[in-house]
Amino acid sequence: MMISNRLNIRASLLLLIAWGPPAIAQDQAATQNTSQPDSSASGFALFEDIETTENRSRNSTRTSRETRATTAAPEFTLVGTSRIGGQYSVILQHRSGENVVIKATTNRAVQIPEHTNYSVQNIGAGSVSLRYPGGVPCEPFLEQGVSCDSATGMATLELANGAPLASARTELTVTDEAAEGESLVSEDSNAPSNPFEAIREARANGNPAAQQSDPRQNRFSPRRIAPEDVPPGQRVVSTPFGDRLVDQ
Repeated sequence: MMISNRLNIRASLLLLIAWGPPAIAQDQAATQNTSQPDSSASGFALFEDIETTENRSRNSTRTSRETRATTAAPEFTLVGTSRIGGQYSVILQHRSGENVVIKATTNRAVQIPEHTNYSVQNIGAGSVSLRYPGGVPCEPFLEQGVSCDSATGMATLELANGAPLASARTELTVTDEAAEGESLVSEDSNAPSNPFEAIREARANGNPAAQQSDPRQNRFSPRRIAPEDVPPGQRVVSTPFGDRLVDQ
């Protein structure tokens, strides 16, 4: 009897030794997990709060930049209009630089593609009436051809007049004009005169000596052919420029 009791006690001790350490380790791990806070959860929540604050500041900065960009340029400007019969074609330029082509008639409102609540109301030669959405105020930009009607809340887009082109001709100063006048006078004085005009003037004045004394007249002398130099079968024809031989 005592031997069997001893065997039972030994078996119980062996079982206790075999199962005791893992159970104790599990209990200790569970105790540590419950006693320590969830650092990952708290860290994630803290990160989310910081990210939300940064996003809020970025959104406010982006909104202010968009507002400044909106007030610095009109929403749409008119590039040109054309008409074929009763059909109009309008080219508008968005402030982003995109060109939008709209086809419509004079008595029909047309929505602008990809721009909600913006519509073209009236189209004329070089002008367009544009209706803005209810929450968007119309701001005038007269230099770019945009005017607003506060009573109707509509904008009138017209073709803006560009700056005149600079003249290609350079303006002459007083000194340049004087120098140009002197050069013209010198050119006129050096221009050769007509020798036949001088001969006529000398003959009309009855002063052949003046004709011979003018060195410019000596540069030209008509060629004369003596009768003995005329070959048989030809005759002499005299002209102011000289004599020449022709066949009889």
